[in-house]
Amino acid sequence: MQKFAPLVHTRRTITGTRERVLDASARIFRSRGYAETTMNDIAEATGIKAASIYYHFKSKDEIVEEVLNLGTLRVFDAVRHAVDNLPPETSFREKLALALRTHLTLLHTQGDYTAANVRLFPEAPAHVVERHMSLRRSYGLYWQEMLREGQAEGLVAGSLDVKLAQMLLLGALNWSVQWYKPALYELETIAASGISLLLDGLLSADGVAASDKPGDTESVDE
Repeated sequence: MQKFAPLVHTRRTITGTRERVLDASARIFRSRGYAETTMNDIAEATGIKAASIYYHFKSKDEIVEEVLNLGTLRVFDAVRHAVDNLPPETSFREKLALALRTHLTLLHTQGDYTAANVRLFPEAPAHVVERHMSLRRSYGLYWQEMLREGQAEGLVAGSLDVKLAQMLLLGALNWSVQWYKPALYELETIAASGISLLLDGLLSADGVAASDKPGDTESVDE
């Protein structure tokens, strides 16, 4: 698999007040969305005067962009770290399953940022989304390259459009932030079921074989 260069993220180091502002912003954006969140809301949630927030961020849009970037970057880094540290003999299926499980886990352990990312992406101003897209595209290309590796090994259908497959795979996982409730299911149960569905499909091998057999027909005398 192609080795991607280390991600370059131009944000300043997140410390102290800046971190408090971003954490509060992610939490508010997650519940209210872009349009219904104001700088005063963020200031009230952090206990900091709005004027002081402007010392760290020029505008609400700059905060939105940072939240979007962090939501994607943390997942990307975790998936790549997990995959890159697998032993060389690891099968493609094991690698892909680990990448899927890691992505899903980060969605729910970085809850405010990842959920805010899912909600903000269609709501944020076009210029913010466009700047964020370079990072999102890099993550998508990482998955596409992984799927091409599977195609080269004959384990993924050669006719598959890897870009479309990548969007469907990650879209299915990302939407779980909208419905997943820990009280109903363990996260590992969701991960195991999701991986089985995404990699093996709905139909069992026995079921497919049985459906391919010609059905019994009764002759009718006329």
